[in-house]
Amino acid sequence: MDVFGRELGANWVYIAAFAFALAYNHLIAKLHKNGTLEGFTWLSVSVGVAVTLWLGNFLIDYEDILRILGLFVASGLPMIIGEIFRYRQARNAELEDVRLGVRSSVKSESLAE
Repeated sequence: MDVFGRELGANWVYIAAFAFALAYNHLIAKLHKNGTLEGFTWLSVSVGVAVTLWLGNFLIDYEDILRILGLFVASGLPMIIGEIFRYRQARNAELEDVRLGVRSSVKSESLAE
């Protein structure tokens, strides 16, 4: 007898997935509001996918879950790496703008004297 769902019914897995999604969405909204997630959207998506795959393990064999995980890694890793580089480039550009803005205001103040 399979305690985790195959013989007892799989409804609890779907209910657990829905409950996780509600709670996780609430957490993500809070983290987004205070800026904690800036540059880490890829991580929030990866955690959500990992939990979904873990719950999927109660519906299908773990070998199939590992195959699906491999597909997610193959298709998601380039996006994760790209997002990290895009975030760093944007932050570096902002820092450069601040640096140039400070430098130009200091320059214009010294010219005014």
